[in-house]
Amino acid sequence: MAGCSGILGGGGGGGSSGPKGAIKDYADAVNDNDADAYNDLAHPDGSMSAGSVTDAQLEGLSVSINSMEVVEESSDRAVVRVEAESTLSGDGEEMSSTSTTRFELRKHEGEWKIYSSETVSGGGN
Repeated sequence: MAGCSGILGGGGGGGSSGPKGAIKDYADAVNDNDADAYNDLAHPDGSMSAGSVTDAQLEGLSVSINSMEVVEESSDRAVVRVEAESTLSGDGEEMSSTSTTRFELRKHEGEWKIYSSETVSGGGN
């Protein structure tokens, strides 16, 4: 799963959907292999390298969110702890791992965007 940590570090969404909605939008973008949607979820001042992910990098990658918890939230900043299983398929092989990631989201133009992410625990299957 090397190389997936950057991909599994992002998600954002509309102002009405809240921080959890932003993370769900992120997972949908990954599962749909939609790099445009994925890149749109990155905060422009954050560490997610907005615009740098391509459809090809998302191909064969899927994310299933097991749990989410908003651990901090203010009017323009939130921290969400997410446990998710990611699966990478290709060349007849499949690799899965479950990890817990801490996402920092900040509002940009009224919408929650992923500012940064950090894997706090993980393992392979």
